[in-house]
Amino acid sequence: ALVGDDKQAVAEILDDFLGGGLSLLDEMELALSKADIDSFKGTLHQLKGASSMFGLKSVCQICVGLEAESFEGIEVSTLLELRDIFGKSYKLAKLLVVG
Repeated sequence: ALVGDDKQAVAEILDDFLGGGLSLLDEMELALSKADIDSFKGTLHQLKGASSMFGLKSVCQICVGLEAESFEGIEVSTLLELRDIFGKSYKLAKLLVVG
């Protein structure tokens, strides 16, 4: 294990992940508002990979669904839901790992 039983190190990694994930969600919302399909899909793919790596299955599943959807069919409300689930998943992961 990279950090072993060091809960502080794990907490820092999770906090970095949260910050990075929120930035990706911001980028996705901006890309959607500008109808920038390439930026949206690229950022979505990054979020999917990071979520998968951290075991946030619900976030990853939403990302997979969004990748399969046509860009025109994606609504801001879906991204708001994704942001909410991302935040809740992060809090749960931190609670389970760090306490």
